[in-house]
Amino acid sequence: MEVCESLVRETLEDILDIISVARIENPSRIKIYTPEEWKYEVMKEAFESRDNMGKLMKNLSQKEEFKPIIKDVISFAKGILKDINSMDENYVEVCQDGRWNREMERRALIDAKEFFEKELGCEVLIDPPDKVEKVKSAKPFRPAILIE
Repeated sequence: MEVCESLVRETLEDILDIISVARIENPSRIKIYTPEEWKYEVMKEAFESRDNMGKLMKNLSQKEEFKPIIKDVISFAKGILKDINSMDENYVEVCQDGRWNREMERRALIDAKEFFEKELGCEVLIDPPDKVEKVKSAKPFRPAILIE
């Protein structure tokens, strides 16, 4: 699936960029965190509302499951509306029809774990149980990355 290949390639590029910018010489472990499931639902809603922020905010605020986290949802939605306009075509197709979710993203990254370890020369963990603050920055197709 082209989406999975793009995700793996872009995640590797992001990791290499972080290593380069932070001047990390020998990382011992890299942790990759996929976003919470609700972010995929917000992204799907953003595609349905496309350039109509008012409609998107109204739809999101009416969903019961979002009420306890509405501030995070609204903040994320504002950013994702900008992101979808420059999103890779492979991603657009699976997002518009709601086929992409956290489990699919996790599976693609887990399937690439050995590839990542070979390319990066260290242990790579996908969604380790130590949920750090960094996980909040994860977006669909842009997992959070922590390099140790």
